[in-house]
Amino acid sequence: MEAGASSHEQPLAASLATIRPGAVPEPLTWRAGVALVIILLLAVALRWPLLPASYLTVDESMHVQVAKEPTFLAAWQASRVHTHPPLYFLVCHAVWRLGFHEEWMLRIPSLVFGIGALLAAFGWLRELTGNRAALWTTAFLAVSPPLIDLSAQMRGYTLLVCLLFTGLWCLERAFRVQSAVQMLAGGIALALAVLTHYAAVWCLAGIGICGLMRCLFQTNSRSVWVTWVAVQAALLGLCVWLKVSHVSTFSGSVTESELWVSTLGPKLASQPLLGVRFAIWRLLQLLAYVAGQAAVPLLLLIPVAATVLYRRRRKAGQSPALGVEAVAQVLVPVLFGMLLLVWKIYPLKADRHALWLLPAVSLAIAACVAALMSRGGLRWIGSLLMLLWLGSLLRTTYPPVSPASPQEFAATVAKFRQQVPRSSIVLVDDATRNVLDYYLARDTLNLGSVVWHPELAPVRAPVITRRAAEGAAAEQGLVEYTFDGYQVLSLPVVFLSESQVFPSRKALEQVAGLKPGQELWVCHFGLFDPRNSFGLVQQRQLRNVPHTIVWRRGENTLLRLDQTVSDKPSAAPLQTLTAH
Repeated sequence: MEAGASSHEQPLAASLATIRPGAVPEPLTWRAGVALVIILLLAVALRWPLLPASYLTVDESMHVQVAKEPTFLAAWQASRVHTHPPLYFLVCHAVWRLGFHEEWMLRIPSLVFGIGALLAAFGWLRELTGNRAALWTTAFLAVSPPLIDLSAQMRGYTLLVCLLFTGLWCLERAFRVQSAVQMLAGGIALALAVLTHYAAVWCLAGIGICGLMRCLFQTNSRSVWVTWVAVQAALLGLCVWLKVSHVSTFSGSVTESELWVSTLGPKLASQPLLGVRFAIWRLLQLLAYVAGQAAVPLLLLIPVAATVLYRRRRKAGQSPALGVEAVAQVLVPVLFGMLLLVWKIYPLKADRHALWLLPAVSLAIAACVAALMSRGGLRWIGSLLMLLWLGSLLRTTYPPVSPASPQEFAATVAKFRQQVPRSSIVLVDDATRNVLDYYLARDTLNLGSVVWHPELAPVRAPVITRRAAEGAAAEQGLVEYTFDGYQVLSLPVVFLSESQVFPSRKALEQVAGLKPGQELWVCHFGLFDPRNSFGLVQQRQLRNVPHTIVWRRGENTLLRLDQTVSDKPSAAPLQTLTAH
């Protein structure tokens, strides 16, 4: 009887070993749990003081404009003029409807998503590399300069990272424990990541390749197979729908060409293909944004990390094909990061748009740490090296340079109210209009009328413009808003200093109702790039207007240019008027 039972149990055990090939993760000990709590508290301590530290910047106030729509449907429709998917805009709308209107309140979701990303990253990395390596890598994410900065901004990037790590964690568990529920949860998280930022599509492509290898080279239950196929079909359908309904509206537009120019520069943007040397150099820039000064060592350690992951899979009794799948989790995203630029597919910048590479970078770091600390003699050396690296990240980047505080900028807006009469017309760029709207009409909804003046459209006007409140199709042109009693005319350019064509006073009189002798004020709050100096703005287009206000980042000054009310330039001196 025992022999018969043994003969039946051996095939069953072998079958289970085939179905569940992943190594069981190291149990979460109380020491690891305490260490994780300390890391999370450190992360909160680094991020919380930054929430009220700066005024609501141009990019953040752009999200407020969508959040102030009266309904979720209206917010989704208003978000379509931006090159980002709608999910985070809807989150902002929900936060606004809850009454969170102060700067620090609007940034709380980013902080919550940033801490959630650390938790999900630890769970995923623990599955693959164990407690110690996952803790060290989570500590790196806790002091990561971009994650600290973006966790204190009203932006959707921490939500993107949180969803990517959550999806990877759920999928890894799904294949290990053969859970269709976990597979479905991972698919939902990845779908939400795509709805947060289009860069997630390339992370999805790498995950799809690795998942296909897991399906082909290990035996899975039927429920897992069916769920994986359904999830991939749904994700593909979602990407196609977003491409047709949203992304295609920017294809061939001035917005698309300007993205490539801002990413590569005019010379490289005009070339059909870029070289391998450039691709490697850009990858170094991406790694430098994510990992700081350790970019070059990290690039050299990526092959080492791939080797470590392969050997861990083989040591766990898995097939060589599954070892290659572990390698692909690190190498495929890195290759995508290079080829997307070489083949001119996606304008991957060396900034927050590169955060979709963070999971691959984190796994590479965790794999190298796991290999180094698996040897007793090197464990202390590895710990010391990690402490020095994490300390250097904090020393060189914290506290991050931030714009003026909300109080300083409120003083600037108060000076604006004192100097600019409501009987005058205020000419702004779209970025300045967003900031002014938030600080002059914070508690209002977007219910006012919008008037379009296509006759005043600059040459570089974008193809997509914000819809009118009544839903009428908008043409390219200057947009007229009314808030806080001011008549504000917004040029359809992001920054006024980038516009090469400026409407003459005569055109403003004919189209926008500017009366002869009426004051015209030009406001520009978007001087984030040092190249966009006031002198450059003045030389390009602002010499034909009577009054100009420019707010420099971090200086809290109003620069006023007094000129005659004619089309002739004046040599009037530039006066600096502080807001205090």
